[in-house]
Amino acid sequence: MLKKQKPLGRPQTLKVDLLIEKSLENYWKYGITNLSLNDLSKLLKVSKGSIYKYFKDIDNLHCATLEYYNKNYIAEWCKEIEETDDLFKPIDSLSKSIVSELNKPCFFNVSRLNRYLLGEKTRKKIDNIDHNIINSWKKAIKNHVKKNEIKKNYNIQELSEFILHSISYLNLMKLNKFTSKHITSYTKILKKKVLSDLIY
Repeated sequence: MLKKQKPLGRPQTLKVDLLIEKSLENYWKYGITNLSLNDLSKLLKVSKGSIYKYFKDIDNLHCATLEYYNKNYIAEWCKEIEETDDLFKPIDSLSKSIVSELNKPCFFNVSRLNRYLLGEKTRKKIDNIDHNIINSWKKAIKNHVKKNEIKKNYNIQELSEFILHSISYLNLMKLNKFTSKHITSYTKILKKKVLSDLIY
């Protein structure tokens, strides 16, 4: 007796974590602003209802994807910044990661560069991550100030924001297919012209 077969082509369902991971993969491939929930349902071969079960609109999915990326990647880098004994180390490690052909541009920075095209919740999430990164740099810089390694009269907020914006620019260079030589060169300028001037 033949077993009853499942209907062919029936849409699958996804668990929320897998949905976010798969969405992230497709955002890297096609761009965060180029995919609707309908596009994702086709790419992931699931019903739109499987996505709407967890996310009522694309803004909610973008926001959840950013939070996933933040917890799995950005938070670890912020920890490295705060614990560093050399302000150049986190910048060097990030620059090497960007230069590597094995790595894609930072999803957070790509979202940051496209924030004007994203929804309100996603923009707020970007601002929140911005704030966390800036605070991590501020903590690291203050630690060096306490050790008399950095000029005490320098505006720590300005320096922290400048580093954040410079890192976004490094990712923009990667997106626009600048050579590793150009990216490395910009990193050296960042260190030499800004950070080195602060060291006694």
